[in-house]
Amino acid sequence: MASDDDFTGYTALIVEDNPQARVGYVANLKAHGFYVEHADSVMSAREKLRKRCFDLAWVDLGLGDPAVFSGLEGKEVIDFIRALSDATFVMVVTVIDDANTAVQFLKGIGADDYVTKDRLTSRPLSELFGRIKTGMKKYERLGRVTVGSVGARFFGESGEDGFYAHLTRTYLKIA
Repeated sequence: MASDDDFTGYTALIVEDNPQARVGYVANLKAHGFYVEHADSVMSAREKLRKRCFDLAWVDLGLGDPAVFSGLEGKEVIDFIRALSDATFVMVVTVIDDANTAVQFLKGIGADDYVTKDRLTSRPLSELFGRIKTGMKKYERLGRVTVGSVGARFFGESGEDGFYAHLTRTYLKIA
């Protein structure tokens, strides 16, 4: 990774049900070089996660209508990510503004870091991208490969008929 704000070649999944916020997050991450996909619900996030491994998952913790749901549907997305792999850096967007409460809560649900919604609208994001860069470095040990001009992070599992590696842009079977 070149600088703290250059994420060229990295993938991000934004899971946010508010269309205006989602458009803003997509634009911001794309401006920093991420290839971005987005989902507006737990179901659409699961569908995208089944097809691709993302370097970053940007998850709104309070997905859904709190009057109908628990207001913590983002936790379901994080559980699904962690069931697939520990190789994705999970940044949670939350309204919890007390740092101690947020850190303890988020560690309990498997998130790597968090940002409050008011922070996203009131301050520059350069510090946040530095935190993402630092946090993503711990996943680099899992490996990156280059196939042609496509760089990809990989993880895999051994099966009866070989080793399967899920690359961010393709699937590869090594028998």
